[in-house]
Amino acid sequence: MNRTRQVYFRLLLLLCVAFLCILGMSVKVHAYGIEQTDVQKTGIPIKWTKPQNYEVVKYIVHAGEDYHSTKQIATLDANATSYTVPAEAGSRKYIKVEYVWQGYSKQYTSTLGSINNGVTLPTKVTKVNQKRWWRFALHSDVGWKRVESATGYKLTFRNSKNKVVKTETIKYNPKEPGATLTKVRNNMIYTVVVQAYTTVNGKTYWGQPSDKAYLFTSPEVKSSRIKGGKLQVTWAPVSGATGYDIYVSASAKKGYKKVKAIKGGSKRSTTIKKFKKKKFKSGKKYYVYVVTRKKVGGRTYTSGSEYYWRVGQKPMQWL
Repeated sequence: MNRTRQVYFRLLLLLCVAFLCILGMSVKVHAYGIEQTDVQKTGIPIKWTKPQNYEVVKYIVHAGEDYHSTKQIATLDANATSYTVPAEAGSRKYIKVEYVWQGYSKQYTSTLGSINNGVTLPTKVTKVNQKRWWRFALHSDVGWKRVESATGYKLTFRNSKNKVVKTETIKYNPKEPGATLTKVRNNMIYTVVVQAYTTVNGKTYWGQPSDKAYLFTSPEVKSSRIKGGKLQVTWAPVSGATGYDIYVSASAKKGYKKVKAIKGGSKRSTTIKKFKKKKFKSGKKYYVYVVTRKKVGGRTYTSGSEYYWRVGQKPMQWL
């Protein structure tokens, strides 16, 4: 009989411990259903489903750049099922919502759920630029400043006649983004406009398009020679240009001076009378390159130069 009582006592004790564990232990219950509901310029609206079988006391909202940097930003009452997280335009946030619930003898905190990539409306894309023009490969590399909230970017390329030559969509990259326009013509100016977008719940939201960026290279020098103490230079004009600058040096890799500015994109030749206030000498080595100019409104864009020509010789060389 005593043995039977001991067995019953042990069973009763185990049931009591189990009951107390159910009521008293802090259980991390994940009640999924938290999501971003819209895309705003400076806010991330979220909503969630109220946990079942728990007496919710309040909700606590955390946000940060990533999981490790989250901080508490709001405390909401037990009836709340939505909140708009303040955030800068064009930003991306990690958002976590916790709920405090009433246990048997005290309150406990559990995680309701999280959003890894809460986003605001993408900002206008800036710093669109030509990274490099590849004369022999016939393509132009383009870059721009990353927009954190972007899912991707749409690029529209046009030629100097304003005809669309390519549209492309680039997906988000945590590194500095970029793209390439292929099959370019070395005597043509192109433009590119970049627009960021983000996609939430199957809907796409667009940011403001970037300003136009101009893509072009320096013209090819077709001939250069010294005659009568003067330097005569001809080049292949660039469609869409508004002018050219002529640079000369007595050294192949350095010391280049702008000796003349040419107005008019259709111009293709000029004569330079002097270099450093002296006439050109036959038999002396000189080097030359031409820079393309494109003036738009009050701003002038230039090609720079990656090549030079030795006067009197045809092949181009890398600067």
